Amino acid sequence: LKTIVISVKKVSELNAAIANASSEQSNGLAQISKAMNELDQATQRNASSSEEVAASSEEMSAQAGTMQDLVQELTSIVNGSGGEYRREDSRPSAGRRPQIRLHSSNQKVSSSSSRYDNALPMDGLVDVKPNIKSTSGF
Repeated sequence: LKTIVISVKKVSELNAAIANASSEQSNGLAQISKAMNELDQATQRNASSSEEVAASSEEMSAQAGTMQDLVQELTSIVNGSGGEYRREDSRPSAGRRPQIRLHSSNQKVSSSSSRYDNALPMDGLVDVKPNIKSTSGF
């Protein structure tokens, strides 16, 4: 009877140890599951950020192209190269800008004498031409 009681105690202790180990395994699996969920969320955030960066990069590239066109246009205007410049905005974004139309500076402008003859009445004034060699004409 004594050996049976000792054997039952050993079996009971082993059952307790097995239950304890099972509980620890369950806690470990719960932590692994939680870590996997967090890793999945981080991966999804990373993928979303990558898509946003790619879209921003494409938009920036399009804006750089537009800026380059505008700089070339401005350079041609400043340098006085002839011709009319027309450029369609070809950016891939949803909002489109209006078409840019600039005209060359080679177009004839009416002379200042004909444009401003009537702007200031000069009736009665004597036409005095200064003597450049002296200050007497001023």
